Amino acid sequence: MPVSIGLKFPGGRFHATPWGHHVNEALPEWPPSPWRLLRALVAVWKRKLPHLTADVVERVLAELANSLPSFHLPRASLGHTRHYMPLNSTDESKRTKVFDAFISLSRASEVVLHWPDANLADGGEMLALLLSQLGNFGRAESWCDARLLDGYAPEAEPGRLNCFPAGREAPAGRTAGQESVRVLTADPAGWNGWAFVSPKIIRPDPPWNLLAETADLHTERWSDPPGSKWVTYHRPADCFAIRPSVRTSLREESPAKTTYVAARFVIDVAEGRRPLPLVTETLPFAEAIRWHVGQEYRRIIENRHRGVKFAINDSRLYSPTFHGKDADGVMVKSHDHAFFLPEDIDRDGRIDHVTIYAKGGFTRDDVSALDKLRSLSFGKEGEADDDSPQPWRRQTTHRLMLIGLEKERPDLMESGTVWVSATPYIAFRHLKERGRKRDDRRFVSPEALPEFMKQIFSEDWDQRDYLAHLPKPEIEFVPDPLKGLEWKYRSLQFRRARNRPGDDGWSRPFGTFRLTFSKKEVPGPISLGYASHFGMGAFRPEKPASQLPHGQAEI
Repeated sequence: MPVSIGLKFPGGRFHATPWGHHVNEALPEWPPSPWRLLRALVAVWKRKLPHLTADVVERVLAELANSLPSFHLPRASLGHTRHYMPLNSTDESKRTKVFDAFISLSRASEVVLHWPDANLADGGEMLALLLSQLGNFGRAESWCDARLLDGYAPEAEPGRLNCFPAGREAPAGRTAGQESVRVLTADPAGWNGWAFVSPKIIRPDPPWNLLAETADLHTERWSDPPGSKWVTYHRPADCFAIRPSVRTSLREESPAKTTYVAARFVIDVAEGRRPLPLVTETLPFAEAIRWHVGQEYRRIIENRHRGVKFAINDSRLYSPTFHGKDADGVMVKSHDHAFFLPEDIDRDGRIDHVTIYAKGGFTRDDVSALDKLRSLSFGKEGEADDDSPQPWRRQTTHRLMLIGLEKERPDLMESGTVWVSATPYIAFRHLKERGRKRDDRRFVSPEALPEFMKQIFSEDWDQRDYLAHLPKPEIEFVPDPLKGLEWKYRSLQFRRARNRPGDDGWSRPFGTFRLTFSKKEVPGPISLGYASHFGMGAFRPEKPASQLPHGQAEI
């Protein structure tokens, strides 16, 4: 049964430099090489699906390596940007020009790779799983939505496949107007062998040439990757021809959803600035992230509708995903909108990562706003800029780098059977001493706070629809997180109120918990309680010090 793979690029660009060419040649790879695809699938296996066995993955890859695919290449054009990069010099005026070439194509266009002679048998589900976890293809900025195409029949639409290996008979109408291009493919006889002999090279597991690093090739002076071979393909000579198109207004259309539900940022400190923010500033820092990404979204909408004067509170300027409001500006009752979750990965007491998770998925405009989020000023860290004519302006104090966009099962979220509080849980309601729905009298005493918090937490868990797929855990109240959870700070030191008039976060009961799931590991994120969309009430898997990042211990 033939195998067909579809690749879409939500960013509208495919960044990849062909093997043997320098990036400044501005020569992008087209069609995407099968060798690159096989290496990408192996990277997904090793990074995201390590539980898959090597022999099962090898059988799937062998079917793709043993024959050559044909391609459907959609309409595309060439593009590039020029970057003047600083050299390693004290003179900042010395710069070097670097080209960033790419293929520009419609976000709705799909590149199809079709293997007419492949037969996966029972490996189709495995390949579909690998493709579903492929977040980028080519360079990191080439966001990719890959899928296995069931029932793809190119013969039903003659001429759809338009790029073939030399020697393969092309359909009628595809013999003229072609040009030749070299494409790097897998050598069936050597891709899963090991051709390196230098003792300096670390053998991968399994020892396949497909897994070799570029540095390994340089060490042994290979001109081409061992286990690969060059094949001449015929592609349309006008594949990069610029064609006029009618640009439709998106003003009245609803924003298109993507398959992405999570974005991960790493936080760095701008040169000469103060350290990273403390974990006690989780809530205001998450609010700052939401504000800055909301501003990027606002600029995208305003640039799209140049000349249109928007009211300050126009709902079109606010992302339903980031702000949790419908088209009328009313707060939604579900929790499908974004959670802004600052994290302290190395447990040093400072925020170093941020995960933005939205169960309902991001729109294309949301993804564009996330991509444009590069820096922010935060609190007292944002010192006044003395050189600015506006003294209220703040210098950038933190840089943000988008390191991952994930799909329906975000692998950047950890799993575990025991989860502990990463930030204080704040009760979603106060103690009710009067009325028909008043709480039990035994909760009124200050000594009953642990039991009251367990009761509140249990109620909160039951009403959270996004946690319905998880079994209800055993709830343990941890009175002292400094000892019980080895925190660096007491719960009382955390900022617990939103930056808005009349907020009562300071007066709400709060505490920390340990959650134990009896049956199996459950995936994250887990965040509930008051201000849970801004990092409060967040949980993380409890891990021993040996499983933390190298050189760090549990706080």
